[in-house]
Amino acid sequence: MIFKLRFFFLVFIFPLIASFAVEELPRYKIIDLGTLGADSSIAVAINDNNQVAGTLRNGTSEECFLWDEQKGLHIPGCDINPWRINNRGQITTNNKIWDPNIGIVEICIEDVTISLFNENFQGIGYKHLNNNGCYVSSHAVFWDRGKLINLTEEFLKKVPGDWGMVKASSINNIGSVALTAQKKIKDAKGNLLNYIWRSFILKDGLFTEILTEKGNEQLYAICIDDDHNVIINSPETNMAYLVPFDSSVVTYIYGGGENIKNGKPVQVGFLRGVLKKDSKGNQYYSFRTEIKNLLIEEWPFCNIHSATIYGQNDKGYVVGKIDTVYGNHAFLGIPIWTEKTTN
Repeated sequence: MIFKLRFFFLVFIFPLIASFAVEELPRYKIIDLGTLGADSSIAVAINDNNQVAGTLRNGTSEECFLWDEQKGLHIPGCDINPWRINNRGQITTNNKIWDPNIGIVEICIEDVTISLFNENFQGIGYKHLNNNGCYVSSHAVFWDRGKLINLTEEFLKKVPGDWGMVKASSINNIGSVALTAQKKIKDAKGNLLNYIWRSFILKDGLFTEILTEKGNEQLYAICIDDDHNVIINSPETNMAYLVPFDSSVVTYIYGGGENIKNGKPVQVGFLRGVLKKDSKGNQYYSFRTEIKNLLIEEWPFCNIHSATIYGQNDKGYVVGKIDTVYGNHAFLGIPIWTEKTTN
């Protein structure tokens, strides 16, 4: 009996384990970005030109920094709390864009928050709805170079059916938007039974539902790229889908974590992020990944307590913070892939 079990393991199970073992996360060459004499620094975003945006902290005061390969760490002189940096070098946060050529563009519309921008002065967010000064709900909105469009109102006018809340989750550089809408499920008498979240793309003024064949499955649109590929989460099935807009070929992504393996989408979390594509065309998604065990064995300055990723570019470079005994240090991580053989 023992022989049979050993034979079964060697012939069937071990090759299966070996085939999975080739999928490994990279290690990283770590570059300390410094602090410019501040108490600490945190890198929050990186673009595909390897420009890094982050924050220097002195006590309770904070200041935005930029880092690039030519100038190193420097202060751009922008009054902004950085969230993202795009390939034009624009730094964005809620209701603000800092452009290296024109300075700060600020959106000052009552009860409106624009939280995510593309490279062409367009953004998405929400508008608070108030009743006698009390917040009651919110509408998804689209900001286009000073013009505000209420996406919830447009959706309810153009999409047939009985819908509730509408949320905008991602915008690409063409101005297309990924949305999630709350569909009302009622019985024959019109009584409300349940809500189902469904995913849509807004492209050229038209709302198109994605994965209609999934029936009543809860589907949350997470992000959209410039080719109109969309990542959609399905918490009920503990998986996600990578959906090309003009194709029926859907990539299934199992699990609910936030890791990447060899530049491919393997696990997708629920936080807003960016759909990425590496130099080989592989697509992947990651956000705020804990990477202490992925770093090169020894931080060159002192022991690492923890390490967290806050941003990633299309080359797989990551930025974040290293928590050391001397405080937080902003870092840039360059992935080092080990050559692997496959079966």
